Amino acid sequence: MKVAFALVCLLSLISLARGNVYGIITDFSNNDTTTTMWVVEIDTTTGDFTYLVESFSYLGGSLAFDGISGFDQKRGNIYYSVDFESSFVFSANVNTGALRAPTSIDSSWVQNYVYDDQNNNMYVLAGYLNEQNEEYVYLISLSLDNGADGLLLNMTEAGIGALGTSTMDYTTGTYYLLANQLFASFNVANPTQVSTSSVVCPNNLFPVYIAYDYKTGSLIGIGEGDKPKLHYAFLQISISGNSVTCTATKIPFKSEGIATCYSYDPVAQLMYLGWASGEDQLAIYDPTANTVTTVVTPWILSDVQVSYVPPAPK
Repeated sequence: MKVAFALVCLLSLISLARGNVYGIITDFSNNDTTTTMWVVEIDTTTGDFTYLVESFSYLGGSLAFDGISGFDQKRGNIYYSVDFESSFVFSANVNTGALRAPTSIDSSWVQNYVYDDQNNNMYVLAGYLNEQNEEYVYLISLSLDNGADGLLLNMTEAGIGALGTSTMDYTTGTYYLLANQLFASFNVANPTQVSTSSVVCPNNLFPVYIAYDYKTGSLIGIGEGDKPKLHYAFLQISISGNSVTCTATKIPFKSEGIATCYSYDPVAQLMYLGWASGEDQLAIYDPTANTVTTVVTPWILSDVQVSYVPPAPK
């Protein structure tokens, strides 16, 4: 069955259908003895998990940071952060089931991972507190092909002293960051040339996730609002010179809940969200039709990632 399922997923990718969906979950079922963190594959029809990698097993209630992960589309490595050791980047391979050695980045916390297919890098947006309790934001480059790791950009010195959500168009090498009302972009080949603008999303929505849509050549994302009650909207971010605008469409969830993580499939043009609404769920949002389907999952998703065939460079 596993071989047949893998073959179906491969053919789906070739036909530009849905990619495989992976998640990071924390299993509290043996809370009296141990807590276990897993990397899983999610059946998007039934919500069932295939348990791929046991990341940690420990006493206590620690878990992965919600919505902070990255996926190496070429090698099948998923990167994530945990709340008990935020100075390290952890990773596991979804194809082999191997837990990989952690990488120290000496950070106070990790905010975001961005995959760069063309340059074989994973960019880590991280925050630091010095001895004077001053906050600095850095963008760190982790090589995915045994090249050199290192600091790509001191974001604070470049005028981007805010942590936010980020993505990139790796066909052009353009990195984008959206931190509340601050929008910044630069090319990773020349990261010191930073362009910044202000942008306000409708109804003061707070941007919690952005992604690059390779089919439309545009930035999209998810915004969170709290008035009159917690809700989520699909964001479309347009760039024209130094002007950046944001439009929003409310996502029609059938019940109230909290989104824990997000991942966009640019091939199938579907958004995946971890959704807590009485039951633990995976929500699948179709921006074109503005519809949501959900499946119940065994545990809440701390992170979700989807595999897809990366586009060719421009």
